[in-house]
Amino acid sequence: MAAPEAEPQATAEERARAHFQERAKFFDRVWKSGVSGKVFVILVLLAIAAPFIFELFAVFAVWLWLWPVTVTVTEKLGTLSFLFVALNVMAWQVARWAVLLWEYAYIMRPQRRKQKGKVPGREGPA
Repeated sequence: MAAPEAEPQATAEERARAHFQERAKFFDRVWKSGVSGKVFVILVLLAIAAPFIFELFAVFAVWLWLWPVTVTVTEKLGTLSFLFVALNVMAWQVARWAVLLWEYAYIMRPQRRKQKGKVPGREGPA
């Protein structure tokens, strides 16, 4: 008795592509569902951007409000160290988003169709 033929397993790239496509379909359905759907999508996007916006506000608040009132060297060093840490965290967030966008662009790129009957690396008639 022959063993039943197993279904081919999807590669990790195909599973990730399917995940992103399903997420895009979900947000598209929610967006088209009406005003409440649009509010939901906007709130989700704002929640994703909230840490970056908060830190940007904190940097400007320290720079514009706290820096002018610092007098001693210790106060200035404390203010500059806070700005340094906050700007580094923002740089890490931007780098993280850049990597995520790069991975998304790689996974969602158009697939090349394999042509039957061609030998890889050979040009012209077979």
